[in-house]
Amino acid sequence: MPSIAELRERALADSPFDDEKTAGILEDHFAAVPRRVAFALQRWPELEQEAVLDVGCSYGHCLAHFGPGSVGIDSNAQHVEFARRLGLDARVVDAHGELGLPPGSFDTVWLCDVVEHLVAPHAVLRGLRPFVKPDGRLIVYLSVAPSPRLARLALGRLDATGFLAHAHHYQFTYDTAVFLVERAGYRVTSGVPAIRLPKRVTTRLYLEAKPDDAMEKIAARAELRNRGGTTRPPL
Repeated sequence: MPSIAELRERALADSPFDDEKTAGILEDHFAAVPRRVAFALQRWPELEQEAVLDVGCSYGHCLAHFGPGSVGIDSNAQHVEFARRLGLDARVVDAHGELGLPPGSFDTVWLCDVVEHLVAPHAVLRGLRPFVKPDGRLIVYLSVAPSPRLARLALGRLDATGFLAHAHHYQFTYDTAVFLVERAGYRVTSGVPAIRLPKRVTTRLYLEAKPDDAMEKIAARAELRNRGGTTRPPL
């Protein structure tokens, strides 16, 4: 796994962008290990050795800190090219479509600041499930709105309302985020606030989930009914 200094050297030597844009990317994403990754590595240190599928990998600033066999996918070809110049396995792939990857090949599927921006988050999470090893997991990092109304009002006064970002298609709470993940065929095993607040009050959250046969049956049953199926698969 390359160090931050090595990543910066590679970018300065071979970036696809001009000097000004490269400097901005390095300042924003490669000045240090990103906080969200550093926190995750403390919680799940094995990520440094695991094959991770980084969905929405952007410039590779998370992908660079995962283990051998890790792959990043992103729909932005320029971002992917930057990550490739760093020596990372990044590919231009739209997560809403076919991934072109071997099933069951990743210890962890990682979605960081992605779910809120997806047009069809349920469809994407369903499509990712076959790529998780049977004993693997999904880790979702996302912004969430505090459930208590008073907490949301207090954060508004502090201008700490990232969950209202204009680029977000969806706004989640802890409970609705868990519901989304579980109805896609996983069982949430832990909800970890990224800051020292209760999980229903925090604005940044990690969800760890495992593929689960019972939740898969519920998801398949719902999809059949929503397609107008006349029979119900057994629970």
